[in-house]
Amino acid sequence: MSTIRRVLAYLRPYRRRAALVLVLVLASNALSLLMPWPLKVVVDHVLDGRPLPPRLDALLPDALAGPRSLLVAAVLAAVALEAMAAVVRFGEMYVSIDAGQRMVTDLRADAYAHLQRLSLGFHGRHRVGDLIHRVLADTFSVQSLVMNGVLPAVSAATMLVGMAVVMARLDAGLAALALTLVPALGVLLLFVGRRVKGAASQAREQEGTIYALAQEGLSSIPVIQAFTREEEMTRRFVGASRTSLRAFLHLYATQTLSSGLVSVLLATGTSGLLFVGALGVLDGALTVGTLLVFLAYLRSLYTPVNNLVESWGLIRAAEASAERVFDLLATAPQVADRPGARPLPPVRGRIVFDHVGFRYEPGRPILHDVNVVCEPGETLAIVGPTGAGKTTLAAMLLRFIDPTEGRVLIDGHDLRDVTLRSLRSQVSLVLQEPLLFSTTVRENIAIGRPDADFEAIVEAARRAGAHDFITRLPKGYDTPLGERGVRLSGGERQRIALARAFLKDAPILVLDEPTSALDAETEAQVVERMAALAAGRTTIVIAHRLSTVRGADQVLVLGEGRVVEQGPWEALLERAGPLRRYYELQFGGRAS
Repeated sequence: MSTIRRVLAYLRPYRRRAALVLVLVLASNALSLLMPWPLKVVVDHVLDGRPLPPRLDALLPDALAGPRSLLVAAVLAAVALEAMAAVVRFGEMYVSIDAGQRMVTDLRADAYAHLQRLSLGFHGRHRVGDLIHRVLADTFSVQSLVMNGVLPAVSAATMLVGMAVVMARLDAGLAALALTLVPALGVLLLFVGRRVKGAASQAREQEGTIYALAQEGLSSIPVIQAFTREEEMTRRFVGASRTSLRAFLHLYATQTLSSGLVSVLLATGTSGLLFVGALGVLDGALTVGTLLVFLAYLRSLYTPVNNLVESWGLIRAAEASAERVFDLLATAPQVADRPGARPLPPVRGRIVFDHVGFRYEPGRPILHDVNVVCEPGETLAIVGPTGAGKTTLAAMLLRFIDPTEGRVLIDGHDLRDVTLRSLRSQVSLVLQEPLLFSTTVRENIAIGRPDADFEAIVEAARRAGAHDFITRLPKGYDTPLGERGVRLSGGERQRIALARAFLKDAPILVLDEPTSALDAETEAQVVERMAALAAGRTTIVIAHRLSTVRGADQVLVLGEGRVVEQGPWEALLERAGPLRRYYELQFGGRAS
C-alpha cells in the first residue's frame, strides 16, 4: 500500500482527469447494465407476446404499441446503447492514457533529476544500463498501476455491485447462485497476486541486467574489437537475454495459469446457472427473456470479476517496477546542502585543506591528515602514483565528496556550510577525458554560461586555440559533435573543454590530468593555453606528466594517501626526493 500511495501522489495533479475517468467508467457500466434489456423485450414481449411492465408501457408512446414497432424500437435501442458505450469507452481510454502518460513524464523527470544529484560514489556502484531501465521502462509502472490496475479494478467492482443489485431484483435465488463463486475468486486473487509480484520483480531485474550489458558493450566497441571479444560479449548478452526470457516466461505462465483457473470457475458458475435457470423456465417460474438477461449478466458479471483478478496481477507486477523507481528516489545524496546553507559570496580563491582525511569504507582510508594552503592566484600541483588520492583530494573542492575528517575552506568558508550551486559556479573543471555532449559546438562551450552571447563564445574559443578548427567544421559553431564528441580529435576535444573554462571565467580552476591522453606536440599547445587560462586564478593541477606543472607555486606529492613531500617546484627539484625521482624518470636525466 505504501507503493500505491506514492503512485497516487503522482495522480494528485491530475485528479480532475481521474475524476472524469471515474465518471466515464460509471457511465460505461450503466450502459452495460442496460444492454441485455432490448433482448428481453424482443423475446418476452415481441416473440412471446407478454404484456410490457406497466412502468415501461407508460414510457412508450402509443405508436410503439404493436409488436413490429416494438421490435424496431428494441433494435434501435440496442444500437444506440452500443454507440453510446463506444463513445464513452473512447473518452475513458483517451483521458486515462493522457493522465497516465503525464504521470509517467513526472516520475521520469523526478527520477532523472534525482540521479543528477546523487554522488559519484553511487554512480560508481550502479551500472548505467540498469539506471536507464529504471528511468525509461520502470517509470511506466505508474500508468499501469493506476490506469491498467486501480481504475479497472474500481470499474469492475462498481459493475459487480450494479449487476448484483439488478440480478437480485430479477430473481434472488439465481442471483445468490451467480455470486457464490465470488469469494473463491477473491481467494484466488490474493494467492496469485503474491506470486505474480515475485515473478515480476525477478523479470524486471533481469531486464535491467540486459540494459546494462547492452550499454556497456555498445560504449566499448573499440576495446571489444581491438581484443577480438565480439563473440564473448555476444555470448554474455545472449545468456542474459535467455535468463530474462525464462524470468518473463515464468511471469506470463503465472498470469496465464491464474486466468485459466478463473475461466474454469466461471464455466462452472455459468453451467450451474444455466441448469437451474432452464429448470425454472420449464417450471414456468422464469421467462426465456429473463433467463437470457441472467445469462448475459452472468457473462458480464464474471468479466469484471476476471478483470479484478487480472487487475490485481497487473497491480502486483507494476508494483515491482514502481518499487525499483521509488528505491532509487529514496536514495539520499551523500553530498547535499545542509539546512541553512548560505550562498558562497564571490571569492578571491584562498584554498585550505585542513587536516583532511577520507575513507570510502570503514578501515579503508584513502587520505590521511592532508594540510595545505593555496593562496589566491597560486598554482598547486598534486602529483603522485596512481591510487595515491590525487583525484579524491581535488573532488572535495567541488564537493563531489566531503572529507570524513577535517575540512576544506575557500576564503575561510567551510564548503559544507555553503550551497553546492554557489560553490560550483565559482570553480571550473577540465578533465583528462573531456565530456562533450551530442549538441552543437556552441552549446558545448556555453554549458557553464548558457546565457553567453555568440561573441563571448567565439572569444573563449580563440583563447583556447579552438576557433580555427571550429570554423573548418561543416556548420562551424552550429556543427553537432555526435555522442561524446566523436567527430573531434583528442586535442580538439580538450580545447573545447578549455574554451568552456575560459567562458565560465571562474576564480578557481581544477585541471585533472588534462594532457595525459595527448601526443607531445598537442600537449605543448594545450599546456600553453592552460597557462593562459590559469593566469590570475587559483589553480589545482592533478598530473602524472610533470610537463603540465613546471613552475608551480606549490607541489604536493602524495603517496598512499599521505603527504610525502611539499613545497615550491624549484625547491623540491633540488632535493633528492620523490618529485625529483619522478622528474628524472620522465625526462631521462637529472633535473636542472
